[in-house]
Amino acid sequence: IMGCNAALDYLDKVSGTVEEKNYVKAQALSLRGFYYLQLVNIFGMPYNKDKNALGVPIKTISEFENRPMVRNTVQEVYRQIEKDLLEAESIFAELPASKQWERNFRPSLPMTQLILARMYLYMENWDKVAQYSSKVMNDWSFSLLNIESLPPVTSTSGPYYNFKTYESPETIWAFGSTSSDMFLYARHKFISPKQNNTMFKASDYLLNSFSDGDLRKDSYIVKEKVMVNGKNLYRPFGKIALTSANDPSTDNTKFGHAFRVSEAILMYAEAKAVLYKNGNGAAKADAVSALNKLREKRFASAKYAPIPDMDADNLIKFVREERRRELCFEAFRWFDLRRYGMPQIKHEWNDMETSTTPKVYVLEDGDNAYVLPFPHNV
Repeated sequence: IMGCNAALDYLDKVSGTVEEKNYVKAQALSLRGFYYLQLVNIFGMPYNKDKNALGVPIKTISEFENRPMVRNTVQEVYRQIEKDLLEAESIFAELPASKQWERNFRPSLPMTQLILARMYLYMENWDKVAQYSSKVMNDWSFSLLNIESLPPVTSTSGPYYNFKTYESPETIWAFGSTSSDMFLYARHKFISPKQNNTMFKASDYLLNSFSDGDLRKDSYIVKEKVMVNGKNLYRPFGKIALTSANDPSTDNTKFGHAFRVSEAILMYAEAKAVLYKNGNGAAKADAVSALNKLREKRFASAKYAPIPDMDADNLIKFVREERRRELCFEAFRWFDLRRYGMPQIKHEWNDMETSTTPKVYVLEDGDNAYVLPFPHNV
């Protein structure tokens, strides 16, 4: 955020054309909006739970100030995010088409539109969710990858297709170094300091949610022949860059995350499903069509079938379960659980150094720990 603020503060003091400066300004605003959306959803209450609760401090200048930083409310932070993103969208729209989206790891117009859709999703502004996710889906040339067209996964030695690079036609924006990716936090400690592997246990609920013929289970989650207390561990090889069968890449030219068009499709489907529940009968067909469009590219053709007819509540539930399957290991689940009402979570921790019996940790329904405290050093 300081970097974004510095770019914006000094833009009028540097050389360059109006177009070049506007290109930088649009990027800085879109990034600042994205960073604040991340921060407020970590250190503030969910918007749909209590938008008047304290969030994070808003700071839009790079200058150091001799005053305490005061926490703004969640609603105030969201207003700043919306302001930044709408201004970025407006500036991007005035740039030449060649500058609105490039395969170059920089923020872009469709990236900004996707963040707007995500922000409105957290705000439960369903009309705006549908509007902006539709822009991402329809105004650009991104397309869904047919997983059946990929080489079959036959062994854990790989190579596996990386779904979060520009090699994929679904990628809107690739970002984040894999050297700091969340999967590295599990190194050494999860099983035993003596075993140099990056692993974690995919939940049984997630594993059992993939129906017969759904190719994502083997493409996104790869089972390893490592047992902890009689249970297999899994690795999301399809969702991270690899240097070998065992390790995520620590090469700084690799990127650990991406915005993908499948997220836009799922946001659109959820918005339409909720609008259907709220009385818009025509929205049901839109939601079903979007879901079928995604699932058709995720199933073996011999096993694919359109989703069955269902009422509004079950359609919303189906979209959210589909979202979990499609976006697994891409850092969405925590934010989703917050906006779903902060349900109870149970996790087992296997510490083979001290005990063969896993410890069970419980986050209670509506627990305040769904909001992280500020670290002491800030």
